[in-house]
Amino acid sequence: SQRLARRDSVQNGKMVMWPTVLVNVMVLGVVSRSRNGVLREPTTAHEAFVLPCRGAVTGIGTTTNCTFYVSSSSPHASDANSGTDASRPLATLGGVMTGGAAGLLPGDRVLLRRGDEWDVGPDGVTLTGCTAPSLAGCPSHCVCTVDPAVLGAGSSPAAPVLIGAYGDAAAHRPLLRGVLAPGSHVLGGVNLQQIQIVSVGFTAAENGVSLRFTDRQGRYTGASFRDCDFHDIQWANFTSNITVIYGGGNAIQLDYPFADDCQAPGAPCPTPLLADLEISNCIFERVDMAFASRVARTGLPLGVRDGVSTHNAKIHSNLFVNCSFNTVMVDGATQMSVQHNVFLRGQPRMLFGYGTTDVIIAYADDSTIVANNDFTLRGEHAGDPDGCPIDLETDSKNLILGPNNTFYKSVAASVNVFGHTFAGGPPKTSKNLTIIGNVLVEVGCLQGLAPYKVGSSDRGAIAFDLPNGTGVIKQNLIVKCPDPSVPLWGGPAGYTDGFRFVQNTIVTPTAGAALVVDMPTITHDDESGSKWPHLHAECSTPEATLRYTLDGSRPTEHSSVWPPSVGDERDARTAVLIRAFKDGLFPSTTNGLVV
Repeated sequence: SQRLARRDSVQNGKMVMWPTVLVNVMVLGVVSRSRNGVLREPTTAHEAFVLPCRGAVTGIGTTTNCTFYVSSSSPHASDANSGTDASRPLATLGGVMTGGAAGLLPGDRVLLRRGDEWDVGPDGVTLTGCTAPSLAGCPSHCVCTVDPAVLGAGSSPAAPVLIGAYGDAAAHRPLLRGVLAPGSHVLGGVNLQQIQIVSVGFTAAENGVSLRFTDRQGRYTGASFRDCDFHDIQWANFTSNITVIYGGGNAIQLDYPFADDCQAPGAPCPTPLLADLEISNCIFERVDMAFASRVARTGLPLGVRDGVSTHNAKIHSNLFVNCSFNTVMVDGATQMSVQHNVFLRGQPRMLFGYGTTDVIIAYADDSTIVANNDFTLRGEHAGDPDGCPIDLETDSKNLILGPNNTFYKSVAASVNVFGHTFAGGPPKTSKNLTIIGNVLVEVGCLQGLAPYKVGSSDRGAIAFDLPNGTGVIKQNLIVKCPDPSVPLWGGPAGYTDGFRFVQNTIVTPTAGAALVVDMPTITHDDESGSKWPHLHAECSTPEATLRYTLDGSRPTEHSSVWPPSVGDERDARTAVLIRAFKDGLFPSTTNGLVV
């Protein structure tokens, strides 16, 4: 092996590759290194994974998986390194595909150093997925997945690839920074499967993480985002007045480009496009859209499609703050769960024309649930409709809103039961909708009045903008608007005929103040930056207890009592969320900020 290794040489700046016959010898376990001790570029599928950390590649598993380290600050960082030694890391995330790592197998980990930052340019970093019948057949330079359809009986899909962080836990998340330009993204995923991204920051681009297909039968399974930080992800084509449904500004985007597959009769798109998605404990600040699961369209109206785009998605315990467009937008969902999130001060930065909302669902079925969330101070651009925390765009079935959502002083109604009429057919409106056990505080009081869109029907506690919907509105506490002329149920007469209203408590603002704890106020003085001793919170409700979280989740009665200890300061961007509680009263909505 030493004699063979000496045949490695560099000619005209390129590494001389070995003959194929010698490559096949290397599969038996000999590790090839050039004279500087780094792995040379592999040339075949098998050779790509001859690393010290690899065990035997057999069947669908390896005896060991590799951990690759990436750092922008290490003096020894280079994409020519294997990256498996933290003292000699890769220099870029792209190095796991093009450098010494030469691709990833299921179960591998790629760890970016905390406190480090990378400028990835307008094209960002792209990770390309591939599938194989076994790990031994995985090609190089891709994120390999073993196709479950070709596994033997009793086999299970291979483990996910993890992109995460290492180093000082108090330092800020490793940050990937793009360029705000049309079509730009920070991280692109092409045909990926089973990928987890944990504790990574993304900023300054038109799209944060963009997942797309090149295969018409492509699907994403098992994508997971935990403790990530997305900020300043915005549409680059900024104008002061534009009518748009889909633009840029997506923190996490699922994009299926083959529109005709999902719209032509007899040619439905794959179902589902995205399965088992998890987005949890993340920060989304100053993004246009936090998550968009969409099907590209060719001029046909919203809702003309077969199949669903998202199945078994869990969007839990995140902070969405100062988001601009439709914060969470799902075009087709089954068994989706949106829980324990805080949607805070959503406010458009321009006139989008169709209005904006916190959660917009174009179609949902099979017991999708939105519960235990706070929707606080949802705003709207002057002259625009909507400003609703939840917009049911069309034709949802068996959707459950509640219990324990709090809707607090949004411009428009807490929920807009909307719909569409296609090709002269009957209205496609939500059926068997359940809105149960929520608290609505002075919502929909401003919509329909200047400077908002005059005459807009989405005023009042809940708006009904199309007939033929059915469902039950049950056991909600509704604090009415100070202006008694604002209707309780918005929309034309007769549009509520298919709904039952059962055991709802409806009170004036004065009575509501005695039933619901007031929202806490938060201030911090200029000298601090973000240190806890200089961050202050209080509540106007006497004897209320303030409780807080730092992980993006909505505080509960079991959360820690404010303030945090002095020793709990950190350099990482942190979601500080505070909620007030008092025995016998409904808890306040959540206030918060990122420090």
